[in-house]
Amino acid sequence: MDETKESLFAQIMAWLATVPSEFWAAIAGSIVAFIGAALIATIFFMLERRVVRKDKLEDAKSASTFAFVKLNRILTEVFRLYEHLDVCYQNSPADATEPWQFVTPSLGPKRDYHFTERELKSVAGLGDGRLFQFVLDSAYIYETHMLAWEKYCEIKQEFTQLVPNTEFEGKTGTAQLSSAEYSKLRPYMIHMNSLVDHIWERIGQDARDIADATERFVEVRNKQFN
Repeated sequence: MDETKESLFAQIMAWLATVPSEFWAAIAGSIVAFIGAALIATIFFMLERRVVRKDKLEDAKSASTFAFVKLNRILTEVFRLYEHLDVCYQNSPADATEPWQFVTPSLGPKRDYHFTERELKSVAGLGDGRLFQFVLDSAYIYETHMLAWEKYCEIKQEFTQLVPNTEFEGKTGTAQLSSAEYSKLRPYMIHMNSLVDHIWERIGQDARDIADATERFVEVRNKQFN
């Protein structure tokens, strides 16, 4: 058996000795070419992954910018309403006992500041759970206050048109009402008071919270992207 194996090995070696050197050169060239192609493919794959990572980073950075701009606009709008109400309360006449008597309508129409899924994903990627939750809530806070304020302005306009013989001094109007007229208009007064009270009891704290979130957003975002 051993002699057979030795004979077979000798035959293989004898055959290999007859193979032209060009054959081995071709095999060696093929191996080198394969290794080279694999190396180039690996390099391109790594470069492509790097480009993809860079693109994702730039997309997240861009989306977070849009989210910050919306949050800042929400802060501006909420703070403007807070300042307006604050001025109304500070300048209220001494004999005014209810908000509807001195809170004047103002501001433009409510805007849509809902955050997109892409923007919220970029905020979540900043890794601050509390910031993410507040950004998520800020649009709802804005919506709640502005819907109540729009309703107040709408009712105040309708109310003013219903009050007979109103005399205005600046933005303040006065009128003499009969018992029947007062009874008819009282539900409007109650509704307006309720709307203003609902806004006023929360908007100061909400404005401060949004301001804190905006400041935190800048800090966390700069740490993430700079």
